[in-house]
Amino acid sequence: MFAFFWTFYVMLAVGGSVTWLARAGVVTPGTYGPAARIMLIAIAVGMVVLWPMTRLSQASPRGNSILPVLADLLVVQFPVQIVVWPLYVMANWPGEIVKVVASLMGAWGVLTGGLLALALGGRVVWLARDPRLGGRVVWMTLFVALVLAGPTAAWVVESRGGAAPAWLWMASPVTAISSLTGKGLIGPTAPASELQWRAIIITLSFGVFAWALAAARNGVCRGEVEPSDHGRSTTGTRAPGRG
Repeated sequence: MFAFFWTFYVMLAVGGSVTWLARAGVVTPGTYGPAARIMLIAIAVGMVVLWPMTRLSQASPRGNSILPVLADLLVVQFPVQIVVWPLYVMANWPGEIVKVVASLMGAWGVLTGGLLALALGGRVVWLARDPRLGGRVVWMTLFVALVLAGPTAAWVVESRGGAAPAWLWMASPVTAISSLTGKGLIGPTAPASELQWRAIIITLSFGVFAWALAAARNGVCRGEVEPSDHGRSTTGTRAPGRG
């Protein structure tokens, strides 16, 4: 079900960008650039915010929490990469820019998945009134901050008359996409810089580190199952043999 709705969301973003371009009256690879940029931003926000929001609103996965989130990561990345690579033709972007955008989406997917696995790797939560659900609110705030912190900081710096440093634009997938693919009708004018590649590598490194922490937390917390969790199912029934 998650795979279906995520694919539908990605296709809706693609369809919306094409529809917006068709209403403009001129459909050429060069004019598709702004629509493609908006499409990528919508997909990035869905990946970093909507995916965690969906999973954090559900009961904890049974047993190992790493494998379900890893399966989610594959489900999320597959349609994303399918949409990104054709932009070489559809938006007439250079091949290197398409490659760096694909790498950007992949790195942020790994980071989001790692943090989500870390969030779900604690004690199992099956009941809607479990007091530990307050921790999930904190995690969800972190995911929203991943998207908004960079653009907000850049806006504050520029509103005070300064120039936001280049690395700050790469601190969020939203501003990173614009930084790599240009603004308005102007497409990419230069290849990705060393700083931009370094930012993507750092994002990926944090993601791998988050997966490692999630594996450790899963091993510790899931190895100490609370007595009240034994025999409990999602329907509230007791296990056989319990009085």
